[in-house]
Amino acid sequence: MRFVRFRDKQQVRCGYLQGGQVVDLENALEHFSSDGALIERILTSPLEKLAQDPEMFSQLRRLAEKTREALPGADYARPAEEITFLPPVSVPGKVLCVGLNYPSPGDADDHAAPEYPVLFHKAASALTGHRQPILLPRISQQVEYEGELAVVIGKEARQLSGADVEEHLAGYTIANDIGARDVQARSSQWTSGKMFDTFCPLGPALVTVDEVPRPNKLRIQTRLNGETVQDSSTDQMIFPVEDLVSYISALTTLLPGDLILTGSPKNRGDQADPRKLLRPADCIQVEIESIGVLTNPVAAEE
Repeated sequence: MRFVRFRDKQQVRCGYLQGGQVVDLENALEHFSSDGALIERILTSPLEKLAQDPEMFSQLRRLAEKTREALPGADYARPAEEITFLPPVSVPGKVLCVGLNYPSPGDADDHAAPEYPVLFHKAASALTGHRQPILLPRISQQVEYEGELAVVIGKEARQLSGADVEEHLAGYTIANDIGARDVQARSSQWTSGKMFDTFCPLGPALVTVDEVPRPNKLRIQTRLNGETVQDSSTDQMIFPVEDLVSYISALTTLLPGDLILTGSPKNRGDQADPRKLLRPADCIQVEIESIGVLTNPVAAEE
C-alpha cells in the first residue's frame, strides 16, 4: 500500500494512493466497515505502525480492494493533484542520514570508500511534504539537492542481523537531503548545513515493503527544472539497506517512525563545475522506481 498524510480544511488526515486518487482512510472505513473498535484502532495508529500490524494491515488490504472497485467518483476519494501532502511520517524520533554511500566519479570529489557507514543527523523540523516549498535560508548562497531512498522503521529494532531487517521496516519513501554547502563548510561536520526548516522533503507516500521487493536495485533520478542531474541505481550503494539498518541498530535502538536516508548518487549535474545550486523559482524532482516522484518548488526565505 501507499500511505499518505494530507491536510484538509486545517485537519490532518490519513489515506492511501490508489489509481491517481487519494482515499481518505476515515471516510472509507466508515463507508465500508461497521466495526467501530477497529476503525478507532486504525485511525489512532501512525502509518508506520499500520504497515507493521498484521491484523490492521490485512483489514486495510481488504479495504483497498473494495475502494478499487468503487473508484472513481466515490465520496471518500479525491484526485491526488487536489491534495495538500504532508510528510508520510509525522514526527520521527530520529532522522539519520548516510553520507558517502555511493562511489564518487574519479574526476571529482574523489573519496575512498568508507569502511563503516558515515552518519549525520537532520532535525525532525526539517521535514516537509510533496509539492511544498523548499525555503532557501538568508544565511546561505549555496543550497544543493540530494535525491535519496529513505527507509522508515516500523518496529523497534536493536542489534539486528541483516536477515532480520525487513520485518522491522514499515516501508520506503523518497527524500531530498537538501544542504547548505557554505554553512556545512563552517565546521568539520555536515549537520549544521542540513537542519534548516524544509531541508528534508519527504514523500509523497510511505510505500510498504511488499510493494518494493528489491530496494537495493531501484533506479533513482533527480531532475532540476526538467534537466536530469542525477541518474543512478540503489545497487550502487556501498552499504545496502540491510547493512545500514543492521549497523545503525547496533549503535542505537531504532523506533517506529525513525527515518534512515540512505545516501545520494554522485554523478551528472551533481558534480558540475560550477556546481548546480538551487535558486528561487526552481523545481526539483526526485523519482525512485516503484516508489514515485517527489516534487518541490524552491522559494527564498522571507
